[in-house]
Amino acid sequence: MKKMNLLLMIALLFSCCKPPNNGKGETEKELRVDWSHDYELAGYPEAVPLIEADKIFMIGDVYITAMAIETGAVKWQTKVDEEHALRGQKILHLDDQIVVAHYEAIRGWQKETGEELWEFVYTDELEPRLNGIICTTDDGFAYSALKGRLFVLNKEGQLLLEQLLQQDYSVMGVGCENGKLFAGQRQTVHGALTLGRVTALDAATGDSLWAYDTENGGFTWAAPIVENGIVYAGAIGNSPVQEFVALDAETGEVIWRQTNKVWAFSFILGPEHVYVNTSGTLAALNKTNGAIVWRYEWSSGTSIEPVYLEGYVYHSDHGRIFVLDAETGELVHEEPVPPGGSYFWHLAVSSDKLFAQTSRQLIAYQPWHLREE
Repeated sequence: MKKMNLLLMIALLFSCCKPPNNGKGETEKELRVDWSHDYELAGYPEAVPLIEADKIFMIGDVYITAMAIETGAVKWQTKVDEEHALRGQKILHLDDQIVVAHYEAIRGWQKETGEELWEFVYTDELEPRLNGIICTTDDGFAYSALKGRLFVLNKEGQLLLEQLLQQDYSVMGVGCENGKLFAGQRQTVHGALTLGRVTALDAATGDSLWAYDTENGGFTWAAPIVENGIVYAGAIGNSPVQEFVALDAETGEVIWRQTNKVWAFSFILGPEHVYVNTSGTLAALNKTNGAIVWRYEWSSGTSIEPVYLEGYVYHSDHGRIFVLDAETGELVHEEPVPPGGSYFWHLAVSSDKLFAQTSRQLIAYQPWHLREE
């Protein structure tokens, strides 16, 4: 199976390296485990677990599994055979269904029962990227595809929009908000230059609204994220300088640009800061002006997406979870991967739980802000 991708190679390469404690953190106290769900890993678990209402959905073995957030009780499991093997970096949700990309098709599943509702079988022109970042639109699902394309399905899995942006620019990820699509793109010109582009499109017609271009890397690993009329996007590539940029969602005009070692393997938005995983560091950027507020460093690489909850940022180098003060970057705790867990692959949060997916378990921890003193 085509499960060995760059994410897995990064984990294998750096899993033996341990981040420094820097003399900080309550490393002697482990996070309390509320519950755990054991499973047998069937390749790399590509999608981050999805939290929706009172359930958490995960992939990684031969099942799509829905569990109760509070107890971990399995609500339903749908077995997936080899022909329908799972792929993609996101499980999507809209109304009464979740949507999962498979190797041959995209499928919609009833979120309460696990019943298959529809499927969209790929064509030569419309095949999602294995590492593509996808999103939910107002009434459907947007996918980055091969050969400079993106496409949108409605809630019944029917094709709403197919758009060729520019074939020499790959479409790597798609963000969505208020009837617009924001495509992150890249083009490698030669070994020392990668071009990047963010294109805004009308989600109903596919008409281009504006485009932002840069020579400071391509928008490759993380899709643009839109919040309060601002598009946040981070570049990475062969260019000497990489950038993270904030753009006006209506016009594409630059609000701020940061170029000080902010290679964007993944990033999230907090209340005041953008938290950018550069693989070797986690950088907090001020959302207003892009200034680097703090940077936490360790001695290995990771492409895990950090998560934010109630004043703390959780991140991992695959071997442990870092708990960082969101305002200062101070390390307050390190949580090691449990015995036999092999790697931490993904993190997710609900209002009162931190979830970590390892090679053998989905673990629900008590988050740091609720810890018992």
